[in-house]
Amino acid sequence: MPPENKEKCFRTIDAIFSCLIVLPVSISYWSGTWKLLDHYIINSSETLSSWVSLGIGSALGIAAYLILPIIGQCVTPSWKASHVIISRLLIYIMCFAITNFWRGIWNLTNLWLGTDMKASAITVVVVLFILILLKSVSSCTASPFFITLDHREDFYK
Repeated sequence: MPPENKEKCFRTIDAIFSCLIVLPVSISYWSGTWKLLDHYIINSSETLSSWVSLGIGSALGIAAYLILPIIGQCVTPSWKASHVIISRLLIYIMCFAITNFWRGIWNLTNLWLGTDMKASAITVVVVLFILILLKSVSSCTASPFFITLDHREDFYK
């Protein structure tokens, strides 16, 4: 098989695997975590609960972002056991942080703007315009086609 056909074949298999395995598993994690947060974080006030989630997500995300380079200087992938333990712990913390952040923003947007078609359309247009101005539209991409593996060489960068 010519190299270009192998590449097309590999990309097709990768896309199918990502759509059928990675995406459903990722969404199931988000959904399960979100429902647990709905139950355990101030379930008597959706507004306050959403603000707390946004705060947790922001604080953990910023802290992890700031501490990552420091950890990277102390722990290298050549220290197999410590690297695996610390990198996985950071991944779990970031998963929790990002899910909290999403939950906070998502719920607050729904509470403030509503969930009808007009509010949704206005939200998409305004936010897309802002992302275009910031040259950050690609930030909207995620699973299944943009996947980061846990064993990257540059994990702490």
